[in-house]
Amino acid sequence: MAAPQVTLVAGANVHKNAPMAIAPVLMTLTTFFMFVTTAFGANVFIRDQETGFGPLLYTTHIHRSDYVLGRTLGAFLVCALCLLSVPFGLILGSFMPWLDKETLGPFRLFDYLYPYLFLALPSVLFMVAIFSTAATLTRSMMGSYLTALALLVVYFTLSALSGKSDVFREIYAWLDPFGIGAIAKVTRYWTAEESNNLMPPLAGVILGNRLLVMGLAIGLIATNLGLLRFEATGQLPKTRTRLWACVSRHRPFQIVSHPDGQFQVSARTWQFSYVGRVLKRHRFLPGQSILS
Repeated sequence: MAAPQVTLVAGANVHKNAPMAIAPVLMTLTTFFMFVTTAFGANVFIRDQETGFGPLLYTTHIHRSDYVLGRTLGAFLVCALCLLSVPFGLILGSFMPWLDKETLGPFRLFDYLYPYLFLALPSVLFMVAIFSTAATLTRSMMGSYLTALALLVVYFTLSALSGKSDVFREIYAWLDPFGIGAIAKVTRYWTAEESNNLMPPLAGVILGNRLLVMGLAIGLIATNLGLLRFEATGQLPKTRTRLWACVSRHRPFQIVSHPDGQFQVSARTWQFSYVGRVLKRHRFLPGQSILS
């Protein structure tokens, strides 16, 4: 908006801060925001496995549903806050002193909040859900990024096909995960006066598209909940088994837990090098059993 070299054409005689100039910019940037949601949505599940914190977390009283929903909601909120910089930047850009006042309309906060809340955020939730599920399936960030790349290729292919016929345009309007096709269908024959003053209502194909995207997001979260193996795997069970065997052979000794999560072990215990290494290397929660 503030840089004349970078523009997204909304039509002749349409103000730079018109509703139908703001919404396409926000939705287009949401499309390329896909890789940001991949970084957050997939990383919250991959990181626990890579750092070894996941198996330790699985031994606590946290339920699998609480874990998945908490991680997904946290990633969604972070992505939503990051995307909030787009409408904020558009608002800030509309007040730049070098802009021609004749190309600007009146400032209306609703024109920035509506596309962010009802068009962009459902798409962000969908992307977080699909990439977190891909992370659970592939157990790698590379697999999640390849999923994002494949989704982007499929999306641009469908976008190109939408211009071939009315049938493809109708399908694209309903299935577009970013809502651009639905908005384009509703506003296709709008005049400059309508584009300057009206925002497409949340009804008809736009409402159906947003509900479909949110439904898919909920389905993907449920799929991720079913796919996630919420159990201690890898090295932790082996470590706990070896520790128990070592303790059983060399009783008695004393382990005292402190509120900060550290353990104080009697002097005789440290002669058993394996026990000492394990208790030095791992930080346990207060009151957590390391042998049961």
